[in-house]
Amino acid sequence: MNKPLKITLISLGGIVALLLLAIMYLSFDGRSRLNVLRHRIFSKQGEMIKEYAIPARRGRILAADGSTLAESVGRYDIYMDCCVVEDEDKWADESRALSREIALVLPTRSAPEWWTYFQDARQNGKKYIPIVKDIDWPMKDSLAKLPLFRDGQFGGGFISEHYYAREFPYDSLARRTLGYPRRETPGVGIEGKYNIALSGVNGSQTVKFTTSNGVVRHKEIGRQDPIPGYDVRTTLDMHLQAKADSALRAAIGPDETLHAGCMVLMEVKTGAIKAIVNLNRTEDGSLKENYNYAIGRSYEPGDVVSTMTLSAALQDHLINSLDDEIATFHGQTPNLPQDLHILDYERSTGKRDISILEGFKRSSHYVMADVALRYKDTPQYYTEGMMALCLPEDLDFDIVGLRDVDIVEPGTYYWTETSLPSMGFGYAWTMTPLHVLAFYNTLASGGKMMKPYLVEQLEPYDGDPKGFVAYGPKVLKEKVLRPDVIAEVTRGLKACVEDGTAKALKDAKYPVAGKTGTARQILPKDEQTDPDKDPYSDSKGRHQYAATFAGFFPADAPQYSIVCTIFTNTTAKPAYGGDMPAKVVKDVVNSL
Repeated sequence: MNKPLKITLISLGGIVALLLLAIMYLSFDGRSRLNVLRHRIFSKQGEMIKEYAIPARRGRILAADGSTLAESVGRYDIYMDCCVVEDEDKWADESRALSREIALVLPTRSAPEWWTYFQDARQNGKKYIPIVKDIDWPMKDSLAKLPLFRDGQFGGGFISEHYYAREFPYDSLARRTLGYPRRETPGVGIEGKYNIALSGVNGSQTVKFTTSNGVVRHKEIGRQDPIPGYDVRTTLDMHLQAKADSALRAAIGPDETLHAGCMVLMEVKTGAIKAIVNLNRTEDGSLKENYNYAIGRSYEPGDVVSTMTLSAALQDHLINSLDDEIATFHGQTPNLPQDLHILDYERSTGKRDISILEGFKRSSHYVMADVALRYKDTPQYYTEGMMALCLPEDLDFDIVGLRDVDIVEPGTYYWTETSLPSMGFGYAWTMTPLHVLAFYNTLASGGKMMKPYLVEQLEPYDGDPKGFVAYGPKVLKEKVLRPDVIAEVTRGLKACVEDGTAKALKDAKYPVAGKTGTARQILPKDEQTDPDKDPYSDSKGRHQYAATFAGFFPADAPQYSIVCTIFTNTTAKPAYGGDMPAKVVKDVVNSL
């Protein structure tokens, strides 16, 4: 043979050997083959070096007391290379023994069926047949001790693919708040917002493959261990979370006209969220946590935010106290529907004037429109004042998706002669239930606006105190309202519970101060009959409602603030804030 031809054959032989190596060991290190960082093919014949990523353990998400809400648990998929054993006698004896013993561990097949499965795979040259998937370490360890398998991947064909699966010990509780990460877009919930901290740092493993006389060998020549991710400790109290979840499910579940609901319980002094529930009815009628209504649903909240109008008017000295009286005029406000609450009041009392307190207790739109119209010459001052009572638009909340407050601005196309009076009782501007709660918490805390928060701190895997990253309470605005304003508004909120629209809470375990709100919502465009005149009604005169209760307790020494909002489908049946939302809140208060 001439020399050039000999060199060519040797070169081709080397390339073929390397290709065979690549094919034979593509499954090396299980799912890590999806995380190959890089590989280098050396010029030396029969040698290859590959570097693999070793996934880091994802950090846990913890409740306030340290109990685990989400954790990554090691799982395994098992495969077999039926061609790695070259000795036919060994294969004949041990594959039969393996079949008998694996049938005891994995009885999905009988011993003869397992034996046939292995023989067929060997005859067809299959190097990667599935044995079992998604098992824990004890099961994987039991399989690794069986005949053939105990010789490992290269001696007996046992291929173990390791990965981490996310588990949630409390199942669906706070599931949407815990969330999940995404690869290309911002993730959902805590998993998404704190994805980088939770992910940790992957390690690496460098392996050399060599082939000589048809025998393939491997050797680890370098290793960098992964660094586990931070644990994220939240503010959640799972006892309260379970109570809130149960109460909201009981309220929404039996009534198919109800589409969704949320409830948030917050610590007054700190702004720490102790429970947050978000439920919506799916196509099969069940209730699941798959959307965060508390922060993601911007809605017209109705009378529950008339408390803001009242607070602003007191702060600006446009009213002196809640005992100020106004003429009833049969509940007629120009260009707005007649207030039937005022007609009821006139019939029952025979009076033609009403105190602001009485109108507030009754959720009178007429009374609150009158208060708002005191800003008729300075509407911009009013709208800016309302925004000042809300959370800042640049608030960096602990999970992604918090909607901003949207208010109709004076002088714009959308501003009409009904905008200002409608704002007085919670229309013509939108916000989330969390915004409503934050305002009531400001009242409860004596005028100090606290940041609502869910994450207390990040904790390193080794528990080193130097590695902790603390968050904790944060004051957004030191003094929002004067003490005398807060005292007067609180008097009104107590009256709402004592003998007003929130009287369902009158006999709660702890005295509650709060307000109800019932508001029609703008329908989807395909359901509106006349968008220009009435976007709130369909052709059958049906509506969608949002019913809310917001407040704090104990009323005289507040420890918790709370909001519950329930949303309906398009229906002829109204939903009221003094009904189900108030009852949900009562159940939670009584559980403490």
